[in-house]
Amino acid sequence: MAQMNNELGLFFSLNFKKELKEIEKWTSDVPYLNQFENHYVFVYGSLKRGQKRGDLLTKNSKTKFCGTAVTESTEYDLLLHVNEDNHQNFPVAFNNVSKARNAKIKGELWLVPTDIILQMDKIEGNGYLYDRTWTTVHVGTEKVHTYIYEGVKSFWKFQDLVDIPILKENGKPYHFFHGGMADKIASSWIRQREVSTH
Repeated sequence: MAQMNNELGLFFSLNFKKELKEIEKWTSDVPYLNQFENHYVFVYGSLKRGQKRGDLLTKNSKTKFCGTAVTESTEYDLLLHVNEDNHQNFPVAFNNVSKARNAKIKGELWLVPTDIILQMDKIEGNGYLYDRTWTTVHVGTEKVHTYIYEGVKSFWKFQDLVDIPILKENGKPYHFFHGGMADKIASSWIRQREVSTH
């Protein structure tokens, strides 16, 4: 019996170490995150309500939707990654890349526990595709310091990204993403590329 317990202990220990290594691959600041019960995170793409990965936040009793939010900074550019093979089109936010297209981003603010941040880090490829960084957003009249996933500039090829139109609300420019818009932009971009290569 003692040998079986030791073997089980070793099995669980190895699995835990594997799982921990996987977590650390995407999340290097777990000790910091574990100091807090919840974290604010600003989402602007596929993690929003009604989007492809929105269920992670909307169908979880531990998360709380805080409201529609807008970044305080106007130094963002929002570009669309178009995948012609599987139609997985999603936006990538960059901070201070193209002065001509810089604007605020309109998205959603969520309050989430650490385990959800860990899942988001894996989905977003934290440290590889995106970096989870800090920004300030406005939710109504309230100002909140929050996490945002920004594109890692050294990873993305800008010639493979497509401009998302800048919209205006009350005369102020901002970036806004929704899935239907992404599909239309992607289809148009693919058609233009096909025409230009023939």
